[in-house]
Amino acid sequence: MARISGVERRRRWSKEAKLEILAETDQPGVRIGDVARRHDIYPAQIRLWRAVMIEPRGKGIVLWTLRYGDEVRDEDSYFEAIADEEADPEMMPLVQQLIKKQTKDWSPKMVADPVQERLLDIIAAKKKALKQPAKAKGKSALSSPPNNVVNIMDALKKSVAAEKRAGR
Repeated sequence: MARISGVERRRRWSKEAKLEILAETDQPGVRIGDVARRHDIYPAQIRLWRAVMIEPRGKGIVLWTLRYGDEVRDEDSYFEAIADEEADPEMMPLVQQLIKKQTKDWSPKMVADPVQERLLDIIAAKKKALKQPAKAKGKSALSSPPNNVVNIMDALKKSVAAEKRAGR
């Protein structure tokens, strides 16, 4: 593993080198982690090199991966491994029945996110905990005076009384 030291600690990748590495990741069956190890870089760095477009949608966003014209392959190369065969006529009713059986109307419960729900519960509990002590402080401030306030006359009277008792 190469160690980079000195003032310049970052490697500078040329555009051509980045495109070659990105092209490697686009090959079928190739994982970004494997390509990253081969080039001694973090997988996250490869993901950062990819140009993207972000579009707001509802309460979230959609991330579109942008590609250069020479990166886009003809669809024939994707589907050349699939033979042009006719479907077995005896299997079609079975496939249609399976699709019909598995098809359901969409419901928000289908896309429940337990992590987000738990996170919202934690945030609500923390908000509730922050609000409760503030209310308790407000009530105690109205019912009794602060402990650090001293009435000078009372302190003087106690002091004089203590001297008289000690002098007897």
